[in-house]
Amino acid sequence: MKKILSLLLCFVIIVATFPVAVTSITAGAATTLFLEEEYDAQLSCTDDKLYYSFCAPYDGYFEFYSVSDFDLFVTVTDQNGSFITSDDNSNRGGDFKATVYMQKGNVYIFEVTAFSVFYDGRFSAYIKESAFAVTKLEVKKLPLKLQYEYGTIVYDIDYSGLELTATMQNGNTADFCYDTDNKNINGIPLVFKVDYFSTSAVVEITCGSAKTSFELEILPSQIRSIELINPQTVNLYENSGGYYDDKKNYYHYYYEAPRFDVIVTYADGTLECTDTTKTINGEQFYIYDNQFTDHFTLGENTAYVELMGAQTNFTVKVLKTPVTACDVINAPKKQYTIYDEDYISFNEYTDRFTLYALDLSGLEFTLGFEDGTQKTYTDADVDLESDTIDGERFYVLPCEITGVGTYPVTFNFKGYDISFYTRIGDTDTVFGDADGDRDVSVLDAAAIQMHLVGKLPLSDTKLCLCDTDIDGEVSVLDASKIQMFLAGLIESI
Repeated sequence: MKKILSLLLCFVIIVATFPVAVTSITAGAATTLFLEEEYDAQLSCTDDKLYYSFCAPYDGYFEFYSVSDFDLFVTVTDQNGSFITSDDNSNRGGDFKATVYMQKGNVYIFEVTAFSVFYDGRFSAYIKESAFAVTKLEVKKLPLKLQYEYGTIVYDIDYSGLELTATMQNGNTADFCYDTDNKNINGIPLVFKVDYFSTSAVVEITCGSAKTSFELEILPSQIRSIELINPQTVNLYENSGGYYDDKKNYYHYYYEAPRFDVIVTYADGTLECTDTTKTINGEQFYIYDNQFTDHFTLGENTAYVELMGAQTNFTVKVLKTPVTACDVINAPKKQYTIYDEDYISFNEYTDRFTLYALDLSGLEFTLGFEDGTQKTYTDADVDLESDTIDGERFYVLPCEITGVGTYPVTFNFKGYDISFYTRIGDTDTVFGDADGDRDVSVLDAAAIQMHLVGKLPLSDTKLCLCDTDIDGEVSVLDASKIQMFLAGLIESI
């Protein structure tokens, strides 16, 4: 007890004498860029943003790129603030290279940040004419697989095997082969536009300002129909999670459809018995909902099994959640690092990194039900092999992350969203480090106190580091936890 009182007294003395010095970081006016010139700058962390502007002297492709020893990120907008593109590592290592087609006289803005907290250092930036931008496209070889139809439904083309010859801005030519992992030429994405006709489709390909096109025959499907044998009803709680796909314009639910036994009728009239886990001539079955503009509603809804254009349906019954309240007693103990590929992936829909917090070790929560009963669940009830709690499926919802910090994590169980906070660090992150010296000391507790009384505001990044009790906010409890750690009363922060 005397040891704690002594430490608290020391803390009061330090707060009283802590120097007040506020550092303000502002973007200021954008630095004007000129072709082939070098621009040196300094970045300290993701709280810093540097801005550059460039007025295109003529129509063409230009490259804005960096040279550094740490990880940088660039976002490109037009003079009205409309997003054009962004880039992380296209140059080398952690350096960016953004290739943009620009029109003469237009102004383009480049926002440069460090990709992660504690990435700091000097870097050089350059802009130059892109010698390798594509100015002409020619089709060298058509896709290996033609598209097919079923009734009035025409399905998208598989572009695998498509070969193009690209002519660059410097006059050189190069052959390009398209596949699912190779969708751009020298950093410029290929864009496909398809016009459908009764027996053919015309495909237009654009790469920047370069265009070409080709025609494909629409082939009839090999499958006449599919029929489910003893179809099963899928039960789904009304709030089971999911996401709205604004590119495909439908709402996708997280639910696990059973394996269906299927009778396939081929175009020649022959039959085959199979199931939805198998493939037919290399084609797989797709199981999906057809709620293109809205969610499933309570009661019975229709979902579909599809194979090469042939469809059949099954019933998805949406149930009202019986849960009325939740109390999270203990949050999972797992902490994540920003490069943990087992849990963190890049989300192409949002252009951000997404955390799937699948490790629920240490979880303990109590649910209250409509009938007035309560039940407590612990991590002993969690089966991560089958993603079930007490034998019933749970669904971890994705969480967007922007760097080191504390994030809310949600999983859905019995149609009820259950949330807690978790932390994401970097390889050299020190949680509890408020003053930026990469160590935890009584000065960090003092810095939190100074922030709370408004005398020395902390940046958003440092606030994330100081959320030692992982409750989503910084309070006097976080300063107290640092004190307890320094006094040896707890083992870690």
